[in-house]
Order: sequence, then C-alpha cells, then structure tokens
Amino acid sequence: RTTEAAAHGGSPDQPREGHTSGQMYMVGALTIDLRRRLVTIAGAPVHLTPTEHRLLTTLASEPERVYSREELAEVIWGYDSLGESRAVDVHIRRLRAKLEPFGTQAPPIQTVRGFGYKLASGGESEREHSASA
Repeated sequence: RTTEAAAHGGSPDQPREGHTSGQMYMVGALTIDLRRRLVTIAGAPVHLTPTEHRLLTTLASEPERVYSREELAEVIWGYDSLGESRAVDVHIRRLRAKLEPFGTQAPPIQTVRGFGYKLASGGESEREHSASA
C-alpha cells in the first residue's frame, strides 16, 4: 500500500488522509499508527481488539472504497467464507459502538446496502447504519 500512496503523490515522510507513510493512516481526526498499533481520534486513544484493529486499518487504507463482507472476512480470518460474513457484521457493529462516543470526530463506517462497508473520508455527517449491521 505504500506504493499506492506514492502513486497518488503522497510524500513518504508525511502521511496524507487515507494514505500511509508505511507507518500511519490518517482519515479526518482518526489516526492509526501501524508500528505502535495505536488508534486515536482527535488525540484520544481508542481501545480495539486485534480483529477490530484489522478491520479499521483495512477500511482506513482506502477511505470511500466499498469492501464486501467476504473481503473483510478474508482480512479477519484469512479466507473467504460465506458463513463468516455475518460475523463481519457483528465486528463492524462493535467497532461502530467504540467509535460512536467520539461523535462527528470519528469517520463513519457506512453500510452500502447490497455490497458491504466503507469508511467515509470526512465531511459526511450522515451515518448510515443498517439494522442488520
């Protein structure tokens, strides 16, 4: 993904929103320090499980990209399994619950009905939550 950031004109020394310097992802007030496995929103730490961390890191690596449940299951468990896709919904719901106390400072994880999930890159105040997610 570092090559991708360079291809988009990002400086390898300075993280850009939605891109990584090889060490960090930044999306709005959300910062993910990959080396230290630290997630913060507006400087406040967000305590995540390893699974939630992998999910958020994946979504933050390409904000606005829609990931299918199957793609996210592969990130979490290392394989594509339809049986696990609903488990992805559970992890997304828990991740949203941990981001919710930060209000509009946290970029929303949006449900794209019929497709999957995406991390909104900012400026979007409407959070789209599915009853099943």
